[in-house]
Amino acid sequence: MNLRERLRIYLVADYTGRRDQVVEWAVERALAAGVTTVQYRDKSPVSGAVRLERAERLRRLVAQQGALYIVNDDFDLAIQAGADGVHLGPHDLDPSVARRRAPGGLIIGGSAGSVARALELEQAGVDYLGVGAIFDARPTKSDASSPRGPEVIAEIGKRVRIPLVGIGGITAENAGLVFRAGASGVAVVRSVIDAEDPASVVADLLAAAARGSRS
Repeated sequence: MNLRERLRIYLVADYTGRRDQVVEWAVERALAAGVTTVQYRDKSPVSGAVRLERAERLRRLVAQQGALYIVNDDFDLAIQAGADGVHLGPHDLDPSVARRRAPGGLIIGGSAGSVARALELEQAGVDYLGVGAIFDARPTKSDASSPRGPEVIAEIGKRVRIPLVGIGGITAENAGLVFRAGASGVAVVRSVIDAEDPASVVADLLAAAARGSRS
């Protein structure tokens, strides 16, 4: 499975404001249903030791299903936890520096909301881009930008060669629009982590991906 395929359903396991057991219960069921990538995200006011413990525990869960495991923001934690990759935002370690420091094979993701930023990150050596916010992401990220719509995927996709993952307010109902715009994958947070039946949501996302790929 190549990187584009492995990014198809990208679950952000956000521990912020959630109990560990709730997050990991949802992740376990989502993985069994076909999630292809899991990202550890954690803005909780906890110690580095707690973050490492959570990140390693999540890595073991992900490894059982052979999915891709990414750590958000923290390059050093990604290395410590044995992650497959790290996703770096605009205020994190510069991707070009991360690429020089990274062990061979480490996947590096970046966040872009414009063609200019996407080209800059591709030049810096990132392997994929999280593009958004596609729809309204403010319930998850208080500093999220205004929704740009699926059109931004199409615009950026014309200029870069690396895979694009749409993020921001994505659900099973609107994911098809993102795939039809040219995204390799969709990133989801609340729609899966907070779902009563995460596996059912993942199944619907996979169906949306299949429909979008055929259109």
